[in-house]
Parts: sequence; C-alpha cells; structure tokens
Amino acid sequence: MSQTVLELEKLTIALPPGADRANAVSDVDLVLRAGKVTCLIGESGSGKSLVARSILGLLPRPHVRSGAAVSCSKARISPSRRKTRCAPFVAQKSA
Repeated sequence: MSQTVLELEKLTIALPPGADRANAVSDVDLVLRAGKVTCLIGESGSGKSLVARSILGLLPRPHVRSGAAVSCSKARISPSRRKTRCAPFVAQKSA
C-alpha cells in the first residue's frame, strides 16, 4: 500500500445563515496516497472546491466546523500552515 500523504477526517463546512441548507458538505473523509490518483466527483455546487479550499486553510474560520482534522504525511497541520505544507491548489476555470 502507498504512503498516505494527506488524510482528511470528518470535515463539515457550514453555510451562512439563510442558505438553502445548513452545510455545504458534511462528515467528509478523504485519503490521498503517494503515486495514486484520487478524484473528488460531484454535481455542480456539491462542495468539491470548498473541500479543496478547506484542506488548504482558505475558508473563513466560522465555516469549517470543529472536528475536522487534516494530516499531511502523518503530521497534523494547523489551518494557518496548510497553504504551504499540504498541496498546491489549482482553481477550476469558470465558464
């Protein structure tokens, strides 16, 4: 089995009050392994980009619920250090 380079546990991203639902994503678990391709798929608006941004610490604090844990190469990474320690982020092209 390949080495785990990033692990995400129990990620929930809250939406602002008045949104059509309470959370953009709920209880997401994800494991990325060295040398393997992992695809995060879903409908438009399902939260794929929000998951990526939360891994990198690019979401405002109130939206990422406590309980979410990110580990990069087996070390827990605080949100303030994720931007430089986990992985690069390439935003999707808008049409």
